[in-house]
Amino acid sequence: MRVSATTVIYPAGEIEDAVRHIGGAGFEGIELQGHHVHWLLERRERERELQRLLEDAGLQVSAAMYGYLDSPTSLEEYVSVVRLAARFGARTVPVLPPRRGDADRGLFLGLLDTLAEQAADLGVRIAVHHHLGTVVDTPREIDDFLDAAVHNPQLGLLIDTAHLALHGAPIADHLRRWREAVAHVHVKDLKRDLIPHLSAAGPRDAQGAFRVPGDGDLDFTAIAEALDVDDDDVWLSLEIETFHRPPLDALSVGRTFIEGAFA
Repeated sequence: MRVSATTVIYPAGEIEDAVRHIGGAGFEGIELQGHHVHWLLERRERERELQRLLEDAGLQVSAAMYGYLDSPTSLEEYVSVVRLAARFGARTVPVLPPRRGDADRGLFLGLLDTLAEQAADLGVRIAVHHHLGTVVDTPREIDDFLDAAVHNPQLGLLIDTAHLALHGAPIADHLRRWREAVAHVHVKDLKRDLIPHLSAAGPRDAQGAFRVPGDGDLDFTAIAEALDVDDDDVWLSLEIETFHRPPLDALSVGRTFIEGAFA
């Protein structure tokens, strides 16, 4: 089991703070979010500076996210992200499916296959991030995606504990069914009484319900048992999206909780 934390709450120009905080909280890895990846791709010298910071902090890059894969243009951008991830030694690039209403499912699956083929040459696996407001959101949509992707071992699933739990409990049975496809895990908690009305919800509409693990309603003992993560290529990544705790406190509490729950 390896544990990282995402950089999502840190603005693009504050990557140094993210590295210092995440390393200081005792994590092994750091997951780069889309705004940081975009910032890094603008100037190559930023990569060299981040490499130095990571070495000083003893951190590895667990994954590099970017955005929605929904067009040939986004495919070209994602190829650059895969190359960036490989330069940092990351083995996983998560991909967000197209937003609901914008999607051509056949196009999306074709783009995924092309991206996965190019990523394989660099030792990188593509992990589709099921997400509210996209075409891979509900358990049924996740099943449909995995049925369509079963032919390609370079395609996996990013499990997000809170996004999955938006659609009801318990979630452990789903996790057991998908266990072999899991390539990456976003670990965060959920306050069920704050879940928005989902039928018209956009990708960010549930953020107010998300919490640091242990501060919400999810049964992480059952989640850990169902996932049974024992592959060092599958990182557990703490994702803090809101400031219900100070960042340093959230990182420390989250890491301690995850290591206890998934031990």
